[in-house]
Amino acid sequence: EDPEVRALIAEVHAETERIFLDPPGELVEMHAGRIASGAGSYDTVLTTLLFVNGETRPLGYCCFTGMVRAAVKGMPLDCLRQMARILASTPAEFLGYCGLHTLHDFTERALDCADRIERHDDFVALMAHMALYANTLGAWNLQLFPWDLGDTLRRTSVPARAQA
Repeated sequence: EDPEVRALIAEVHAETERIFLDPPGELVEMHAGRIASGAGSYDTVLTTLLFVNGETRPLGYCCFTGMVRAAVKGMPLDCLRQMARILASTPAEFLGYCGLHTLHDFTERALDCADRIERHDDFVALMAHMALYANTLGAWNLQLFPWDLGDTLRRTSVPARAQA
């Protein structure tokens, strides 16, 4: 019902559609080693790429999707708002530092909008769009990941538990 919530949902939806088949520029830049904040250890972006995967997945799968599930089950909106802020703020801020500025911006705006939402259906719509967007970013990060780096990290023996 809130026009600002409706506008944000439309913007998140449009961005998700835009990146659904084409990788988002922010991830392309990150995987090319161009991270404005300088995130990474020992002059490598590998740790940043790993952390982006480790934060994007739970943000989309657990936080945003969990908020949808909780809202559908009837959790009070006040509790949903608090949990969304508790679960989403820090990972989104860190992902922004890593280079996913659009995700960080959308998350901050979504949390601000959630404070004004008065209907469960509106909360579900907002969080569901955030979940799809975050999960699309996560999928692209996995597609772009330099999996060939694992070629030098092969197991040298079969673990004992696998032999039983």
